Amino acid sequence: MNTFFAKSIIIICSLIFLNLQARVTTSGGTQYNQTTDNVWVDDSIPPEEVQSLDLTHIRGKDYEMGLSYDETELENEILSHPNLIELNLTGQILTQNLMTMIHDHLPKLKKLVMRGYTVSDFSHGRWYSGYYLDPHFRQILKPIEISEDMLKTLFLNGSSIEFLDLSLSTVTDKGLEQIAHGSSNLKEINLKGDSAITDEGVLQLVGKVPSLKVVDISNLSLAQPNDASITIGPQVSQSTRDYLSNKGIRAEDFSNLSPSYDLEGADGSY
Repeated sequence: MNTFFAKSIIIICSLIFLNLQARVTTSGGTQYNQTTDNVWVDDSIPPEEVQSLDLTHIRGKDYEMGLSYDETELENEILSHPNLIELNLTGQILTQNLMTMIHDHLPKLKKLVMRGYTVSDFSHGRWYSGYYLDPHFRQILKPIEISEDMLKTLFLNGSSIEFLDLSLSTVTDKGLEQIAHGSSNLKEINLKGDSAITDEGVLQLVGKVPSLKVVDISNLSLAQPNDASITIGPQVSQSTRDYLSNKGIRAEDFSNLSPSYDLEGADGSY
């Protein structure tokens, strides 16, 4: 069996499985799943015991992973889980009200993931002599929209958040300024692939947040037709990277902040 074909079968099966659930973790460290009907698999688990909630939603051309929640549903998830320590909103639609809910109702939150993703387009390929060829193959960026005002609300008057993933988002230097004003506990931030970020925003952030130890300002390469590629990422100079290094701040290749969604091409990953 052709290797690519075998991988495709694995990918499809994985996506079908992942599409059926949202992952949660209780205060005891036990992981459970939530069905597409939004009903707890184990009704005996009180929502207030849940400490980690993964609401990732990734949509490709011919597949979907996770559930798409509207604003009210997302707000209800937050209200139902007041003791969350980790929350993943990858691929969801973010709003001002949602940021208010997170700020006001999740006082213990330490890790927040609000990132975009990429999808791979194999739609023009064909089989030739046992190989799958697609000269038009490309990766498509699906950034998550997050505004300066959203971040201002999220970090208003301080925040307990220590780990923040905004990779593949529309965050700007102005957004980083808002984070800097209220993120005295922030230790690690992921800005990978965020092309609106410059030296100004990064320097302002590290200058006002002494607790910061990791800033991922690495680039992302997107495959394009005919074996070409484009690179996106923060517009940060080498001098700024050297400055971060001299301050003891790790400036890139930070891969453990948020979960990976690498599915061998038909993916929702970097």
